[in-house]
Amino acid sequence: MNEIDSVLEKIGFPPIKEISWSLNSITDEEGGWLAGIFAGEGTFNLMPIRYKNLMRYDPLVSISQRSDNSQMIIEIIRIWQLEPSVCRVVRRGYTENPDTYPSKPVLQLCIRDTPTIYQRIVPTFTKYNMRAKKQSDFLILVEAISILVKRRIEHRFNREYTDEERSKLTELHRAIRDVKKFSGDNNLPFPVQNYIANNQGKKINVA
Repeated sequence: MNEIDSVLEKIGFPPIKEISWSLNSITDEEGGWLAGIFAGEGTFNLMPIRYKNLMRYDPLVSISQRSDNSQMIIEIIRIWQLEPSVCRVVRRGYTENPDTYPSKPVLQLCIRDTPTIYQRIVPTFTKYNMRAKKQSDFLILVEAISILVKRRIEHRFNREYTDEERSKLTELHRAIRDVKKFSGDNNLPFPVQNYIANNQGKKINVA
């Protein structure tokens, strides 16, 4: 059993789609880099989509960067070997005359494909943890992904959820929304609080 299979087995489900990509193809440097940039700039979400009288939930992993730093988006696509069919890059804030637009144009990489998130992104951030609050968003999304994958394995498509699954997905959607809220400075670890208190207003010397 290879490393990616071992990681997937830990959350209870086998691979659901044959892919050439392997977690072994990521170096520790690349894995740490991905964890770092997604901890700061990434978004993990569970999107409710209403169709007629039914509600479905789609996973979303995205990251945005100024358009003059497009190399970062290209590097993410290269490391995860993302095909055009499983992701898209959207340019936002673009104008023919930059002087008339108050914000800088950005590129946003969006990944909504459940098998891709499950078999590439989940193993990556399971092995290379994001050492930030964003890890909580990711763990909630992993729980939702496990429900969506189970449904696929059982060939229950077209938004066929059990009542228990639908209730749990609604709960997870609310949880991932709530965990993103600013929780206040009172939750800072004491070493950080002490550092801020002791250095308030001081000039930081850079060697």
